[in-house]
Amino acid sequence: MKSLSLKEIRTKVEALEKEIRLQRSILEVLQEPLFILNRKGYFIKGNPKGMEILGHPPEELQEMAFMDVVPLEDLSRVLEGFEEMEQGKEVRFRTHITSRLRGEIPVEFFGTLRQGVFFIALRDLREKIEVEEEFERTKRVFTKKIQERDLYAKELQMIRDLYKGKLGEIERMKEEAVRLSYTDDPHRDL
Repeated sequence: MKSLSLKEIRTKVEALEKEIRLQRSILEVLQEPLFILNRKGYFIKGNPKGMEILGHPPEELQEMAFMDVVPLEDLSRVLEGFEEMEQGKEVRFRTHITSRLRGEIPVEFFGTLRQGVFFIALRDLREKIEVEEEFERTKRVFTKKIQERDLYAKELQMIRDLYKGKLGEIERMKEEAVRLSYTDDPHRDL
């Protein structure tokens, strides 16, 4: 095996440092929270969005496992997800995380196991859920307005039908009055 010169070593180190800086930059510019966890589920690294959503400083987070930020009611689903990732599957599901500053946050969980570490990306669903709820409220209001319109249309049709009936009655009464005027007029024969 050929030994490397000092210049070749420096070149390789510089290339590795450049690659590391690039990878750090990628983590920093991602708009979704991203975490790297060891095989036991403990935090190794998180990008700035990840730190922001959880509200824990990096040194505190590195002492925690992902399960420490999962509410009790969602724990079994998240554990299932980790088991699936252990089997080589990529997982995606809705769950919640507990933020130190914001309480429970609904998220979409994306996870995979690569090269002995878990990569976990989260998508904050609060805004999406608000939009969905607003859509449902609007849909209910719209449905109610349609029902009111339909009821109004039925009532209007009933009034039209009643009006036509009354017009018919008036016509019959006029005809009867005309008929009676010819048959009951005492001065007609004079």
